[in-house]
Amino acid sequence: MLTFDKFDDARGYTVIVNDTQYQTTNNQFNLSQLSLPAGYHNISVFAYNGNYISLTSYEIEYKVTQVLSAPLLALEEQADIVYLEIMPVLNATKYQLQINQIIFNTTDLNVDITDYIVGGVNTIKVIAVGDEDIYLNSAEATTTYLALGIPANLKVQNGILSFDAVSEATSYDIVINESTTIVANNTTVDISTYISNPGVYQIKVRAVIGQKTGKFANIEHITTKQLDAPTNVKVNRSIDSYINTLKFDLVENASIYKIFINGLLALETTNNEIDITNYSQLGENTVYVVAVGDGQFYLNSQNSATVTYERFKKLESVKNLQVFAEAGKYYISFDGIEDAQGYRVVVRVVNSINN
Repeated sequence: MLTFDKFDDARGYTVIVNDTQYQTTNNQFNLSQLSLPAGYHNISVFAYNGNYISLTSYEIEYKVTQVLSAPLLALEEQADIVYLEIMPVLNATKYQLQINQIIFNTTDLNVDITDYIVGGVNTIKVIAVGDEDIYLNSAEATTTYLALGIPANLKVQNGILSFDAVSEATSYDIVINESTTIVANNTTVDISTYISNPGVYQIKVRAVIGQKTGKFANIEHITTKQLDAPTNVKVNRSIDSYINTLKFDLVENASIYKIFINGLLALETTNNEIDITNYSQLGENTVYVVAVGDGQFYLNSQNSATVTYERFKKLESVKNLQVFAEAGKYYISFDGIEDAQGYRVVVRVVNSINN
């Protein structure tokens, strides 16, 4: 509202706005009825009474401000990138964005907001910013973006895959070695059928709602298997050669075999038929076998059944046997034999003379 002092004897007043004249009989004038465009306008007034007019007043500057329109917003996803598209607002100098609790300014109309997005519902607000003079900031334009979180705490135990639930997710895609995809409605899934063979498995999980998918979480799982214990373990002894031969059935995927004799590791071998004579003590012995895996996918077996066997040694013949008489008695002498526990003397009468 433009106001000014009354002029004595004035019948009316002429208001000049940017060289355009408007008439009024009062000492006030509603400028808003002119629908002036945003900007600065020069205003002056003079009074009149019939053919007489007063001097024109000094000019004043009148500012008309305009509130900018709120921008129109759109969201676009390209691969794993989320773009916010802002429809341009006339006379805006920049745009203020608030994504959740983060506020920043931009002059771009296509903004990558991926790094500001968190799992769940994200609230996005945009204000068109004016020039801080004629054009005033717009009202907030608001939109939301649902971002599915990444499943956390993936683990596989006894063939069961488990992970934390993702807010808003209605199902989950599980990908194993890029070749098998499972759609699951729960956060515990039996995948034992797909990871039963020993080896390395790359497992990925992502949340799904409708046609929208989240980012994958990854885990590497190694499936191991314990080797079977060797079977049909036995020790054969040759009576003529006194050799003890250990035999057993081969175990699939075993790299070597450990032979334990009398509870101690005696040797390692890749064969399943071995001469163990020299590893055995004279007399009674025990033996069992362990199949050894590759240390990564195949684990060592349990001990095989324990087998008891005996080792015998053929003693050498007696040497330097001599017979001699002394004080009316006959004696024999000979060299001692290693490992002999005793000697048996046999006297055989070949020819006798009776007196």
